[in-house]
Amino acid sequence: MELNPIGRLVPKLKALLRKAGARTEEAAWTAIGELIDAFSPDECRNDLRNCGCKPVQIEAALD
Repeated sequence: MELNPIGRLVPKLKALLRKAGARTEEAAWTAIGELIDAFSPDECRNDLRNCGCKPVQIEAALD
């Protein structure tokens, strides 16, 4: 069980930021805003579930 829900998401985000070529803080935040759709609610829900969050906590986190 992964105890850190962002443990799997951060590497994906870092790879997407590298691919986007974001080299400044402003460019990184702009890219994050555009890349957020790369993380589906189901993917986030599964990552939270894998770290032991209960369904009620997961739904509250995604709302």
